[in-house]
Amino acid sequence: MAAATPPPTVVDYPLLLADIGGTHLRLGVKAHPEAAIGRKRTLETGAFATLDDAIAAWLDAGDRLGSAALAIAAPVRAGPIRLTNTNFVIDPDAVVRRFGLTGIRLVNDFEAQAWSLPTLSADDSVALGPRAPDGGGTMAVIGPGTGLGCAGLVRTGRGWTTLPGEGGHMTLSAQSDLEAAVIARARDELDHVSAERLVSGSGLPLLYRCLADVLGEGADPALDD
Repeated sequence: MAAATPPPTVVDYPLLLADIGGTHLRLGVKAHPEAAIGRKRTLETGAFATLDDAIAAWLDAGDRLGSAALAIAAPVRAGPIRLTNTNFVIDPDAVVRRFGLTGIRLVNDFEAQAWSLPTLSADDSVALGPRAPDGGGTMAVIGPGTGLGCAGLVRTGRGWTTLPGEGGHMTLSAQSDLEAAVIARARDELDHVSAERLVSGSGLPLLYRCLADVLGEGADPALDD
């Protein structure tokens, strides 16, 4: 199957590639179109106030960047973007000015993952049911990290189209009496129990505490963090 191809954009090399989440940001560089990603490094997002500060700390003196492609854990919109679960700010104009870029492209981080789905082989997957999908239909990607990300990939008359979303903020539903009891317990602490308030890295302490209370076992303070 042909790989999904994002809309074309002007690229000037060296190309900065960044995956920016609420906990970590991962940086790398492609020197030319056929080059492997080099200079890879993972930084703590919370150690910096802005993306351009993080890039400056990572770059060696004298290094040049041509353009940038950024996958961010937030809705993509114009102007400075504050990540959903942190105070970290991504200002595309500031990055362009500070490093003299000829262009910059931002996509939602799970939209970027959705583009990769058609390239996965059978060795990259584990079947969760008796029927394996044919790979040609609508697909979705979902993943718990600092928050809960999701995106879709659908076929249209012009190939593949991604559907980025903020599904982690949808109201969490229950599929059993136990799940309903856990969600009800979470409402004691939250005005709105969204999916990522329990199903994410940052939500695990609350999920543990609520489940322990529902089961009448009490939470271990050493684990409730």
